[in-house]
Amino acid sequence: MRSVRDLIIFGSAWEDDRAHIRQSLKHFYNPINGRGLYFGNVTVGIPSPNWTLEAGGETFQGASPPQQFSYRLARKHFLDALTKSAKSERNENWGLTFQTVGHIVHHMQDMAQPQHTRNDQHCDIAPCELTGALGGVKPSYEKWTDIVGNTDDVQRQGYDPVYVSTGEKKFAKPFEFWKHPATGVGIAEYSNRNFFTSGANVDSTEFLLPVVLPGEVFKTPIGVLCAEQLARGRSPCSGLSAGVLFGSMGFYRTLAVDNLRPDQTTANPRATTKSIYNEDLRLRGLLGTSGAIGLAGYSVNRFTYESQNNFVLKRAVAYSAGMINYFFRGDIDFIEDLAEPGTYKIRNDGPDAIKGRFQLCYDHGTTGNETRTCFKSWDNLEIAAGGAVSAGTFQIPTSPAPLKPNEYMLVFNGDMGEEKAADFDGIGAVTARKVTLKPPQMFYLFRTDGPPDHPSGTIDIGLFGNEALWSAMAVHPQGFSAAITSGGVRRSIPMDRGGTGQFATCAHSPNDRVIPECAYRGGTVQVGLTGAGWLLRLHRGNQFILTTDVTGHDLIMIGANPEDLGLRPIETVCGGRFVYSSALYLTYPRTTGPVKFELFYAKDAMTEPRPVFSFTVGDMDIAPGQNFGAKIRELQGVERTPIHCGVNIEP
Repeated sequence: MRSVRDLIIFGSAWEDDRAHIRQSLKHFYNPINGRGLYFGNVTVGIPSPNWTLEAGGETFQGASPPQQFSYRLARKHFLDALTKSAKSERNENWGLTFQTVGHIVHHMQDMAQPQHTRNDQHCDIAPCELTGALGGVKPSYEKWTDIVGNTDDVQRQGYDPVYVSTGEKKFAKPFEFWKHPATGVGIAEYSNRNFFTSGANVDSTEFLLPVVLPGEVFKTPIGVLCAEQLARGRSPCSGLSAGVLFGSMGFYRTLAVDNLRPDQTTANPRATTKSIYNEDLRLRGLLGTSGAIGLAGYSVNRFTYESQNNFVLKRAVAYSAGMINYFFRGDIDFIEDLAEPGTYKIRNDGPDAIKGRFQLCYDHGTTGNETRTCFKSWDNLEIAAGGAVSAGTFQIPTSPAPLKPNEYMLVFNGDMGEEKAADFDGIGAVTARKVTLKPPQMFYLFRTDGPPDHPSGTIDIGLFGNEALWSAMAVHPQGFSAAITSGGVRRSIPMDRGGTGQFATCAHSPNDRVIPECAYRGGTVQVGLTGAGWLLRLHRGNQFILTTDVTGHDLIMIGANPEDLGLRPIETVCGGRFVYSSALYLTYPRTTGPVKFELFYAKDAMTEPRPVFSFTVGDMDIAPGQNFGAKIRELQGVERTPIHCGVNIEP
């Protein structure tokens, strides 16, 4: 099985290895005229960005051979990798996603090679070299890189990726990585305007840039040049000792202009050289008048390539990394709406406004062969960068049961900034986030039905609340309402807030009421027990402290999540002893049979109350000698903790 890195590398390499389908003919792009590889008026290759992107409805599926690894198809693979039902399909599309990104990255690297952006036809197969086909220009630069192998690390470093989510935002569309009409920051534009090639040197009538800087030619003794190469472990002088070579080579300078990062604009000291035939041509009057130098008067060679590499290699890396960052950009989240418990928000933490479809998916089945179901969707949602919109409520899926409770995948596809869904088969940009949604969790639940001469029963609920519930109870307690159904009769229960506008204290009362005082008050809330043994103290925000006795000594553990209770054996936490209420306490008319409890919240008087959670409590289920326990079922918006005292989930 290949890693993500290996898949990208494989795709990048295979983009060139498919010589049998003439793939390399699509690796040229002249940003001045927008053409691919051409001879005069004859175009022989589809422009690199057109072939790579397949944007705006332009596709090459009917080409011979068809395009199989485009940006458009990569977007489709990415969405399928996140949403397809079968695990095998998702895995296949993950592989195709990363491999196709590798094919795209190959074009970034080719655009950094000036021969690909200055229509410098080059071919390294025998028929071309023997017959002079494709203009007879040999790929001397690429042959040189093959000879020297892996170049020095310094030539690959020192230039950060051109697109990062928290940095520069100069690439709004994928095409702009090739050419940015407004700013000229594309990689094809950079290599086109700044470097000479074998077929387009100083006096090219088609490419007017770069321009050699005025001043004397910089002459460097051949022995010095050879010594430099020998120091790098290379042998450019046919094995001869540098000391027996005489003469010098004249280098001309240019200014390598960087429109993306102007502070990186600097002189290229060895942009091109005088040809070894220059002097003979001058003596024969073949260089023109006023010292004008003809095409034969200049040449590029291994020394100019060495200098050129210091510029283009690091940018090839930076634009490749930038394209990967751009493709996988986007940052979304699915969060509790703290202003309205029981509801959620979709948040856009990315740098671009987004508009499109959101899906909430979950896995079920068996580990290793998970089936994915997208059970909730929101279409045409529009969220500004840094903004959020309400997603309302959703029914937690129970059939089939989630493989990992509370774990979901939020998936988006659509418009993201200037990348539009209409340009890519209606799919557009794709991003996702794995989210964990934890409803309030029951630590214990205790039901007591009074004796025949007592008018009421009680239910005592210990909760680990979520942030939204605790916050609303503290800030807006009047927004809560409740209902209880017993004996077939449903009735509202007033939320007793005492005389101060706050919830009343946790005290038993024969009145019908819900008293969630302990859920939000500051300070320590104690869960008591009968007799010595252990003490569990709950704090707001779910922090708990477990000690060995009621005096608070002999600390056992401190936790902030209800799962942490699972680190202790149930005998240690529960101990078979009765546990008193720490969150909600309610009374109801005495009855037999199930009792259903519902909690609602409304952010203001004009808003319809929304359900926060509900559950049904069966009759007491206790054995002789025990004094706690109950069966609960039909849970909505609430679940039990991994470890619990006195709670049984009824099938």
